[in-house]
Amino acid sequence: MTIDFGSEIGILNTSAQITTLYLPEDLIAKQIIAVLNFPLKKIANIMSECLVIGIIVNANDVILMSQNVKLKTDQILGKKQLGFRVFRLT
Repeated sequence: MTIDFGSEIGILNTSAQITTLYLPEDLIAKQIIAVLNFPLKKIANIMSECLVIGIIVNANDVILMSQNVKLKTDQILGKKQLGFRVFRLT
């Protein structure tokens, strides 16, 4: 996944096992939530630069965390030190 975190952070990449509930075209411009202050982690052949937040349902399916109101990209959720940010997929 390629994620736009706004002008301050830029575009980051990550990997998420969300293919059972989402098609790539469903994710374009979708606002969801991610954690930015975790260390980089190599997942398969992708260097993950952030962690997408989701809820596991039906044993292995992941529903992405989102919000009902459209927010400006790069809004902070909770304390800034936690690193939770709203982002949009590009």
